[in-house]
This record gives sequence, C-alpha cells and structure tokens, in this order.
Amino acid sequence: MLAFNACNGFKQDFQVYAGEHIKVTGAYVLYTEHRWNEIHSITSIVKIS
Repeated sequence: MLAFNACNGFKQDFQVYAGEHIKVTGAYVLYTEHRWNEIHSITSIVKIS
C-alpha cells in the first residue's frame, strides 16, 4: 500500500511558524519507490522554546 493511500483523508491541526523549533518523533523511513525519506508515522510533535 502506498503512503498516499494509507494517509488519505488524514488531517491534523498543528501550527508552526517560521523560526520556531520543533521536535518530531516517529519512524524515519526510506520510500524506495519514490526515493524520499520521511518520518512516518509521526507519534509526537512538540514545540521547543
């Protein structure tokens, strides 16, 4: 199953503004079919002050 299909319809409200720092936790994966890396699925997003 492609990531596009697995995430179809998913929405989350989380605002980050330019200059803010965040910490993202989740599995860091390589999608060989598309040749890109991403954190998927994200289990936590925290703003760092």
